[in-house]
Amino acid sequence: MSLDLKDLKRLKITAETIAWLESESLTTGRTKQEILRDAMHQIAVDKIRAARLLATLAPAEAISGDTGGRRK
Repeated sequence: MSLDLKDLKRLKITAETIAWLESESLTTGRTKQEILRDAMHQIAVDKIRAARLLATLAPAEAISGDTGGRRK
């Protein structure tokens, strides 16, 4: 699969993330960049799927912000 990739330039991450990436890289043979790219892509796909489901399930007035004159 060919993805249109964008460069984030510099990204600071925690020591725990570095340790996980190193471990994952050593056990899978994949680069840290590949691992992070795939993980971030999966998060984005999951969040988009959840937002679509929420838009489907939410009552129309909740989506539009209409409370029927009631204050919350």
